[in-house]
Parts: sequence; C-alpha cells; structure tokens
Amino acid sequence: MFLESARLRLRPMELADEEAMFQYHSDPEVVRYIPWFPRDRSQVRASIEKIMKATRLEVEGDYLNLAVTLKETGRLIGQVSIEFTSAVNECGEIGYVFNPEFSGQGYATEAIATIISHGFDLVEFHRVIARTDPRNIASIKVLERLGFRQEAHFVSEEFIKGEWVDTLIFAVLDSEWAELRKKWDLQR
Repeated sequence: MFLESARLRLRPMELADEEAMFQYHSDPEVVRYIPWFPRDRSQVRASIEKIMKATRLEVEGDYLNLAVTLKETGRLIGQVSIEFTSAVNECGEIGYVFNPEFSGQGYATEAIATIISHGFDLVEFHRVIARTDPRNIASIKVLERLGFRQEAHFVSEEFIKGEWVDTLIFAVLDSEWAELRKKWDLQR
C-alpha cells in the first residue's frame, strides 16, 4: 500500500523506521494527548511490528497505519491511520502523529487529506471522523483546515493518564469531501 501526494509518500511501516519513530514516540509533548505514555525503544519496535500487520482496509475492524515520508529524502516524519469502524454506517476514523520538527509546513494536513481520500475511494465511506482532546489546539486547526466540522464535545469521556479528559468529535461526509479534495488537488 503506497499513497502519494505532492510532497509526501505514505508507505507501510518498516522495522528500519524505529529510530525516526522513536524521536517522536518518546517525546512527552508529542504524546501528551495520545492515550499512551512516551515509549522506549522496545515499545516503539513492538508498535511497528503491530502496525506492519495492519495492511487492509476491506472490512469493519481493519485499519491502515502508514509511515509518512518526504518524497525528496525518504525521511520518516510521522504516521497516519484510517480505521474501518462501521460497515453499516459506512464510517471510518483517522488518527495521526508527527515529529514536531516538521510542524508548520502543512505536512500533516497533506498526509491526512491523502489517506482520507483513499478511504472515501477504496471503502466508499459515507463519513470519516476524528477524535481529539479539546486542549490539542494544533490538531483542531489541522482538522478545520481539512474541512472537518466539530459535531460533539463529550465531557469527561475517558480516563487517560490519570485524569478524566474531554473528547471532541470532528467529521466530514463523502459529499463534502468531493468538493474539499479539489482544494488538495487529490484526483479520484
């Protein structure tokens, strides 16, 4: 599974990605709003091994978690995922995490737009959602740039890292994405 955008290549994760992934998976600020704590090298390796098995997006429960690399250099800068969450409701959910060294350059937005388009095209999702902590302003801005709208605010929804946290739900429909994808120059 390989996807490309103007500046990025999304590809399956490889064991050789361990060092680059460790740089951001071990950073407390990067994982602040993610349900896991900073990871050590063995945890990063275990995560890669699990991700390497997620190669399909065909039936409910399947997911893809792809390495985001720069086309020019091949350097791993983050990862994006899409999960087939409901066959009946034709719904998917995205997730993402990036090395902060590459923030502010539009890479996250470009990579997420690419994997969302893949979900709408391949699975023919009706809707794609994203969940985020309301304190994660950077993530909210990315979702808004992509054209997602906030649909829900769940108060004290999950107990994560020793505290009850709120969750915002953002979504975009296939009919909306058909127009939005033109902005990202993503062909069908």
